[in-house]
Amino acid sequence: MLFASQIHDFLQSLPSRRLKRKKQEMRMLIQQKMNRLTDEERKAKSSELIQQLKQDEAFQKANVVMLYYPIQHEPDIRPLLEEYKDQKTLLLPIAHRKDIEMRRYIGRDYLHRGRFGIPEPKGEPYKGEPEVIVVPGVAFDEDNNRLGRGGGYYDRFLKRFRKATKIALAYDFQMVKKVPTASFDAKIDKVLHSLLFACLLLLGTTACEKKTTTTLSSETKLTGIVFATDKNNPGIKDATFTIDLDPDTARVYNLDSLKYGTRLDSVVATFYFSTNIGYATFSTLDSLGTDTVSKLLSASDTLNFSRQPCQLYVVSEDQTNNRYYHIYVNVHQVDPDLYVWKQAQTALFNDACDVQALNLAGNVLLFAQDGFGPRLYRSADASVWSSPLTPSGLPKDANVRGIIRAKNILYYTQANQLYTSADGLTWTATDASALGLNLQSMLFYYNDSVWAVAEDPATKDLWFVTMPEGGTPAKQTQLGPISHLSSVNSQLSSFPVSDFAALAFIGKSGRKRAMVMGGYDRDGRPLNCRWNLEWINTAADKGQYRLENFTIEQPEFAPLTGVSVVYYDEKMLLFGSADRHQQIGDYPVLESLDEGMNWAVPDTACNRLPDDYPVRQRQAVTVTDDNTIVLIGGRNQTTVFADVWLGKKNSINW
Repeated sequence: MLFASQIHDFLQSLPSRRLKRKKQEMRMLIQQKMNRLTDEERKAKSSELIQQLKQDEAFQKANVVMLYYPIQHEPDIRPLLEEYKDQKTLLLPIAHRKDIEMRRYIGRDYLHRGRFGIPEPKGEPYKGEPEVIVVPGVAFDEDNNRLGRGGGYYDRFLKRFRKATKIALAYDFQMVKKVPTASFDAKIDKVLHSLLFACLLLLGTTACEKKTTTTLSSETKLTGIVFATDKNNPGIKDATFTIDLDPDTARVYNLDSLKYGTRLDSVVATFYFSTNIGYATFSTLDSLGTDTVSKLLSASDTLNFSRQPCQLYVVSEDQTNNRYYHIYVNVHQVDPDLYVWKQAQTALFNDACDVQALNLAGNVLLFAQDGFGPRLYRSADASVWSSPLTPSGLPKDANVRGIIRAKNILYYTQANQLYTSADGLTWTATDASALGLNLQSMLFYYNDSVWAVAEDPATKDLWFVTMPEGGTPAKQTQLGPISHLSSVNSQLSSFPVSDFAALAFIGKSGRKRAMVMGGYDRDGRPLNCRWNLEWINTAADKGQYRLENFTIEQPEFAPLTGVSVVYYDEKMLLFGSADRHQQIGDYPVLESLDEGMNWAVPDTACNRLPDDYPVRQRQAVTVTDDNTIVLIGGRNQTTVFADVWLGKKNSINW
């Protein structure tokens, strides 16, 4: 069955594999043609394209224009920067994480080398909208499709500015019959190109045809490097190289680093040149790093690129010229899937039994109940904390694990009082008796409302109660009493009222969901449950809430209490638990990749809590604005913990 599933997944991936291969082949083909341009040809072609752009109506009318700083042999539009820097607001793109930000160009003296060695302006990001965006690219077609360099930066960027006119400047050979595209590839509005280069080629061909003698080439120009596919090293084939023909030292490098773990010690490489050459040698340091090992290249060679920079030495066919190329093959040095954990505090507080952590307005708030009343600790980074503060207005015996956050307000309920606070320190109590129900516990903030569970004192029915942020509680009439929905699920009467984990989030599909997991029912029984609440707004079932309970029949997921759950990197992470006998669970963390349906221990090669983090329950967990997981306190059968641990997935902010 597993083999059949693997075959199915492979067949499903074939179209995307073919598309990616077509794109790579087209990039290599166009890049080779681009690398063959002489300086005179590039200058003439670029000048013609600049004139076309200057005559374009959208460009003439625009006050704010985003250009680009040319790299390699792209059309050189630098003269536009100097000509229009005082006439228009000119912007240049800056690669920032996975996106592009804009900065204003005010002159060459205010440029510096950026992330990929490309000159970029200093200063703050430009927050306005450009009217015209001049877009670089590798290939274009008559339907205004564009093939970029493969990072997806411009595809994401262009979709943010739908009103701007997107113009591409292209050499004639960059115009192809059909650009291979996917649904996420962004189109442009027009391509400006000419046939000047084609005419130059035609004239050159005619002149060559008249020659009757053979002349040996004096060129040493490298036009490309291709790494062969290796099934034992699958990431190696994705290398796409940039060649900078600096007059002093030519550099060859891949802008997009290969994935973590790609090996460079045995790579089958093929080198391409603009013309025939005399010979080429490849040199690198030996295993001790003390001596150079050189190899005379043939058509295709197995080479070691792991000791960098490697050096390529090329001698022209007529033996009159030579050139050195320094080759850098970049590989991600950090495992993108690895979670890095560290201990930030060993003993933040004393004698606390229950804790709750919440991220409010960019600060982490920690509530700790030590039996003498709640205490509040604050931190901007979850590492350095304030001295303990005493919240005013909260009951001294408050169960701090029941405090929730809804946007910018904190909520808590006890003895049918609703407590609210904007800062965690000062609380206001409101009598909820007018509702006619007894509030049991706060749940979450979902679908623009604060949710709680309440009990009808007369019928003992459980009700959902909703309220706008800062508003008055009201029965949720569309759901009605929980126990009256038994026609939907026979277990609906077994809804937790304490010590559960509740979470509202937006899943991978973009749907808003809320869940309540584990905890105790009104009779004090621990529950194996995963309640799923979802707002359904389809044509067939418009404007209805759907509530379902999924019992999780897995060894790792028995009836449990004292759990803490967060939604992180498109997965649910569950920390700590205790069973019906208050025995601590075997697993410090479980994860669910399908929004709570199935749970498993994470791959310990990627996400493993440190060995000196004892298994426990009732710890506090939250996620900061910079996507750091914060774990605080908790307890097991023998120890009450007051430590603080911070964890983050390496690639979460890439």
